[in-house]
Amino acid sequence: MLTAPATVQSALRRLAALGNLLLPGYCPLCEALLRSGEWLCSACREQLSTAAPSACSRCAEPYHSPDADHLCQRCRAAEPPFIWLRAAGLYNDSAATAVAAFKYRGKISLDRALAQLIITRHAPRIREFAPQLIIPVPLHPRRLRRRGYNQALLLARQLGRQLDIPVDHTSLIRTSDTTTQLHLSAQQRLNNLRHAFALSRPLAADRVLLVDDVATTTATLRACCQPLHSNGTTCAAVVIARASI
Repeated sequence: MLTAPATVQSALRRLAALGNLLLPGYCPLCEALLRSGEWLCSACREQLSTAAPSACSRCAEPYHSPDADHLCQRCRAAEPPFIWLRAAGLYNDSAATAVAAFKYRGKISLDRALAQLIITRHAPRIREFAPQLIIPVPLHPRRLRRRGYNQALLLARQLGRQLDIPVDHTSLIRTSDTTTQLHLSAQQRLNNLRHAFALSRPLAADRVLLVDDVATTTATLRACCQPLHSNGTTCAAVVIARASI
């Protein structure tokens, strides 16, 4: 019986690899036939990489206006503890489908394709920031046992491999299993996550890149940055998709 998260993750990876050997290459999202070397079809890549006409230069809050990027009202009112946040694309229907498959339905083979979307758009900015570590947003151990894997860690590992940056998934820990954020306002999300994250030990890194799947109010990323900021560490963040509350 598979109970340990690492065992579940390993088994899912073996099944995905076996499927790739036995079956033709199909897009894991729409089942279109893939060309050699592709991980997503061109239509799904385009949908997942859809960008807003403009966005907040700090938190990537999408704007409907094509005006130049500028700070949003939320970042003006409360400066975020990260220096920038960037997403592969907007949280549209395609992104929702991809994230749900990756996060809840065991399609962990999406990790490489989703990481590549982030790298394609933001590798120069990441390299300019020069993070010494990549840190995924941690799950509480109880939730990790239920799900079997942390999708943010899978994504972080792919980013680390492709960008040659070490991944640290043990220093930042989740200390409380908070209630779901889905129906909470921005302020309620911040309150819900207050003191939800901590460092298990002092971190010898000046710059860290945080990784998560979706950012909406940025409350989770803000909460993750607080103990890192107190440690004297500068944070930036990347996600698969940027939503707006």
